[in-house]
Amino acid sequence: MAVIAQDPVLFGGTLRRNLDPFSRYTDLELWTALEEVQLKEMAEKLPGQLNYQFKESGSNVSVQATST
Repeated sequence: MAVIAQDPVLFGGTLRRNLDPFSRYTDLELWTALEEVQLKEMAEKLPGQLNYQFKESGSNVSVQATST
């Protein structure tokens, strides 16, 4: 048996930069990825959406706000 920690990690910067730090993917691909992990609705509600600016460690986003 193994335990794999699943604490979310966010870096200071935009949602886009957290998802695609090397700018390799299109907006459509990022939205598709968010939809596949059931975070699209949450991201759509953020001011600026993909350009939403996270504070260091995502301190301005609640983990509970992303869970369903």
